[in-house]
Amino acid sequence: MVLTAPPPPTGITFKDFEEWTGNCGVKKVQKEFEQMAADGQTKGRSAVEEMHARGFKDFHAFQKKCDRFRVICWPIEFAELGSGYVLYFQFLAALGVTLLALFILQIPAMVMYGQEDYICGWHRHGSEAWRDSFKMSSTEVADREGCLEDNTAGVFYLTPGNFGPDQATSDVIPVLYTVSVVVICVVVFYAYQILVITDRKVDAETTSPSDFAVMVSGLPALATDEKQIMQFFREHAVLGKSDTEIVKVVIGWDAEEFRGKIARIKILRGEMLKLEPTDPKVQELQKALRDISAHLSSASAGRASRMKSSGVVVVSFRFHDDQLACLQRWGGFWARWRYNDSGSLCGMLPGLELPRFPIGDPPKPVFAVKVVKAADPGDIVWEHLGVPRKLRWKRLAQTWSAMAGVLLVSFLVAWGLVLGKDGTGEQQRSSVGGEQTAWRAVSLIPSFLILLNNVAISLFAKWLGGKEFHDTNTDNEFSLALKMSLGMIANTAGVLYWCKATPKEWYTGASLVGEIFTMMAINAMVSPMMNAIDIGWHVRRHYRPSGCSSRKLTQEKIDQWNEVVARLAPKKPKSKEEEKELETVKKSVAFYKRAYEPSAMKTPRAYANALKTFVCCVIYSPLVPWVSLFGFGGIVLQYWVDKYLLLRWYKRPQRPVNARMAMFALLFIKYVAPGSLALSMLLFLTPSWASKPIVLSNFSTSIVLAVVFALAVPLSMASKTMLGCLACLGFDVCSSSNAREEQDYYKAQHMWSSEMKYHKDQFYYKKLPDSKNPELLKLGTDASVVAGDLRAVSGAGAQGMADSAGVPQGPSLRGGLVTQVHASDVVRGSSSHSLGSAATSSSSGGGGGSAWCCGGGGGRPGMLAEHSLREPPQLLPRPVLSPSPFEDAAAMLRASALGPRRGPPGTGPLTPRSARSMI
Repeated sequence: MVLTAPPPPTGITFKDFEEWTGNCGVKKVQKEFEQMAADGQTKGRSAVEEMHARGFKDFHAFQKKCDRFRVICWPIEFAELGSGYVLYFQFLAALGVTLLALFILQIPAMVMYGQEDYICGWHRHGSEAWRDSFKMSSTEVADREGCLEDNTAGVFYLTPGNFGPDQATSDVIPVLYTVSVVVICVVVFYAYQILVITDRKVDAETTSPSDFAVMVSGLPALATDEKQIMQFFREHAVLGKSDTEIVKVVIGWDAEEFRGKIARIKILRGEMLKLEPTDPKVQELQKALRDISAHLSSASAGRASRMKSSGVVVVSFRFHDDQLACLQRWGGFWARWRYNDSGSLCGMLPGLELPRFPIGDPPKPVFAVKVVKAADPGDIVWEHLGVPRKLRWKRLAQTWSAMAGVLLVSFLVAWGLVLGKDGTGEQQRSSVGGEQTAWRAVSLIPSFLILLNNVAISLFAKWLGGKEFHDTNTDNEFSLALKMSLGMIANTAGVLYWCKATPKEWYTGASLVGEIFTMMAINAMVSPMMNAIDIGWHVRRHYRPSGCSSRKLTQEKIDQWNEVVARLAPKKPKSKEEEKELETVKKSVAFYKRAYEPSAMKTPRAYANALKTFVCCVIYSPLVPWVSLFGFGGIVLQYWVDKYLLLRWYKRPQRPVNARMAMFALLFIKYVAPGSLALSMLLFLTPSWASKPIVLSNFSTSIVLAVVFALAVPLSMASKTMLGCLACLGFDVCSSSNAREEQDYYKAQHMWSSEMKYHKDQFYYKKLPDSKNPELLKLGTDASVVAGDLRAVSGAGAQGMADSAGVPQGPSLRGGLVTQVHASDVVRGSSSHSLGSAATSSSSGGGGGSAWCCGGGGGRPGMLAEHSLREPPQLLPRPVLSPSPFEDAAAMLRASALGPRRGPPGTGPLTPRSARSMI
């Protein structure tokens, strides 16, 4: 089916804003664009010309007509959002499989628990008996005479407490938990390989700048000569090769004097986005921004001669094969741990020491460097690269100390809520009839309040994350997820055990068993559903017509905008006052579009919720086996709720998400889950067992397995070794005769926008003139930049940082396609549709709408004709991916075989980093 544009609208209406809620969402953009490009190629037209021929005036109008993804589609189908979203849902699948397997393994134990009914024996188990319950000789004769089952947890919970104190003799149940530890290790190991393979398969669809680049750290601050760095990697990047072709070196210059002011600018711009452009406070904020920018420019002029490197550079290779070989040499296990090459036995043994970067005259090899795959340009936080390690650790210590203080307060609040719940439990037991039902309902309130307490922890963790220094946005997001996860785990699981630490309290009165049963049932099921509320969208309701704000959108405002547009848009030339009036309308339209805009998916919180559910269920499974089933249900619910919201509600992500968050989260499970299950088995089973050595021996086996798996099984090395062995067997799909020619930087660069090139994204480099820093690099031409040229534009670079800090960006696709226009590309007043495109650019969301405010409709092809869409030399059909990551593991391993298969530069979807917003 050929997409065609609808008739152009005649003005701004309420409908444009209402439609924006859905039009800025996730749609099948890349596939449709590729099909359009292929159709245009058969007609001798470029993709841009074909788009205009179909009546679409810009990319947003085209995106509006694209179809949505099916909610029941495989995650691999929306790979255009980045491998991170695909791997997130695979990560949830791995957690769900693990919890389901854990529940199935506990079924025999639950059957044995159901055959016992001496839970009333715990009434006689005091604090002294609690200490004795962990002694090897601790035993108790089951005296059922006079044993009252009132005020106990109830045998229907199927807990080890059903045996009573010191009564169990079975060696099957402890063995089952040892097997469970093994199952967790196996699933984590297998899931990691699946994530690596899927990331490679998603990456195989397209060629991005990061496919040619590595990030190097550990260089001295005086390493400011690009040619010297280029020569070092030409000779040493690839083992056994001294003529590796290096395209470009981009130095991450230190921005120490600017970091504080840039952070302040981001705060001010964040406040401005919350205000209508006509608000008097906007003028005050704009003045403050101008003052900071002026100070940056003047300060940078004085420090030009003192510019120094951050010690971090990005090195771009000509061929993707060379990048892979460099990462294999410098990013392997022995390189990270001993600074050695990989030796014999497929890298299982260390080789010779790696080369060190030279310094001095004559040069002497001194500095050991660290090499990792570079993040995409839009993910790198250039101004943070030069932050000294001491300052990073100091800031981390401060944020984690503050987080610990908040957790302590939260812990005390949750403790009070649990004690309050115990009081309602006493009232419930002493009441009858309707009063008892009322008290039962009241007893659930603390569980919901603890859930809200988790939300507060998440918000505070997000605020703290903005105070830290990270080289990439992905690292910052994982730091947020880690704080949220630990905080919510402590708030959910830790406080309950703190309040009821003795075995008697586990099974009697307002028992720990009952508390855990209720808490996990509520947390596992309610937490995913809370995301469906989209609190941010409801908060912004007061700016919509149904809101209560005095600045809400009204028909009168829309009429005023239409009058200004009709009066000024066609006029040429315009006075400064008219330009300002028209610009105010554009910003006002963009402001009210944000009021209709759904929130973006919060991946750190999503990972934190999943980790909290999983870890809490693992910890308390030996005590209440049912919680593993609750956890499985909660993970399944989170999977489908998040997937529905991503594909039907959330706005399109600002940038493609990479795989690192999923890898970090799985490593967290690797280090925490097996050991936690082993410890909780010892803690919760020992008081019920008469033969303590049975539990202790299984605990010893489990904890050894958990420690060995956590510390002695490097998953990344295992995946590289496994795929390397497949490559040795001839399954290396990168070994085709034309692979080197197809993965050439000089050809692939034509696909990428200016912002998707490292030398045009770094704040100093992008201020250089094209004569010294051309966008398209040419084979055989020296692309190095001397430090003196960069010092000459240091003032402009500082101003550039100020201009871009805190500016909202629109959605990006993977590969290099620009989805929005630059402010400098807008020809003001060229037609009545100019305003629509500009307003579209100023919004932080994606999608399309009308030509007036949401980028839709037909009309005169204008702003994106030459400036925004980079046409590759050739477009071929994209490879078909396997639908399921868990469907055929052996086939997936053979298919991936150590690297993606890439087509010519135009094979994959075109991914851009979006251009700067107009606001």
